[in-house]
Order: sequence, then C-alpha cells, then structure tokens
Amino acid sequence: MSAEAPAARARRSVLEAPWFRLAARAVLALLALWLVHIASDRYIVFVKNYLITLGRMDLGSWLLWVGSLAAAGLVFGLAAWFPFTALRYLWSRLLLAALAFLPLAHFWLVVLYLARHHVVSGWLTTDWFWDVASQTALAVLGGVAIASGFRAKVNAAS
Repeated sequence: MSAEAPAARARRSVLEAPWFRLAARAVLALLALWLVHIASDRYIVFVKNYLITLGRMDLGSWLLWVGSLAAAGLVFGLAAWFPFTALRYLWSRLLLAALAFLPLAHFWLVVLYLARHHVVSGWLTTDWFWDVASQTALAVLGGVAIASGFRAKVNAAS
C-alpha cells in the first residue's frame, strides 16, 4: 500500500503543475477554435444548400452549424475554468442556456419545421434574432452557459 501512495502523489503533482494547466487550457482553446472553423464550413454548406434548393432550408446542416458553435462555446468555457477538481454541476445554469437557445428553437420551429407543412403568419414570424450573427452568438453563449455550471466540490470539513 505504501507503493501506491507515492504514485498517487506523483499523479496529483503532474495534474496540479502550472505547465500542465497551461497546456490543457491551450489544447481546449485550440479545440474551441477548431470547432468554430468546422462551424464556418457547416455554415457554407447550409447556405449553398439553401441556394441550390431555391429557399428550402436543410434542418440537418443548420443543426450541425449551430451545434458545433454551441460545442465551441462549451469547450471554451471549460478552457477558461480549468483546472478540474472534484466536480459538481449547478443545474440552474441550464436555465441560462435555455434562455440563449430559445430564439434558436423559435427559428427552428417556425422556419425549418412549420413553414414546410403550414402557412405561418402573425406573431410567430416576427424575425427576432434570426440573422446569422445573432444565431452564431446565441449558440456560443448557450455553450458557455452550459460550461459555467461546472464547479468544484466544496468539502464541508474545510
């Protein structure tokens, strides 16, 4: 048992080393930038498909575009919060993420679903937050809101 204690101490010291934290943050930040690059490619595919099909929006390519932006926000939020310790999650932060995702859900419901099957008019078609910049920002903010729920466990003894 005494042989396990130094090994556990050595593992902990590597995880707590400043160079490891910096490297992990850099890797997570680069992963977030890579996800933004993927999102830009998915947006180009979404727009090309829209132009080819004469105005019919593809749900799958829209979800890939918005989902990769939300994943980029999540990974970037984790990079800002690193180093990890014993974790707990504040589930109330999902309400904040839901608030950011609400306009995206409205866009999906009206433009990508209802408009295919019904004539949609009235208050449902008011175009609040439907431009590209707003959808991009809301997807990233939703991912960051999800990442903000991760917190370190606080021991009652300390």
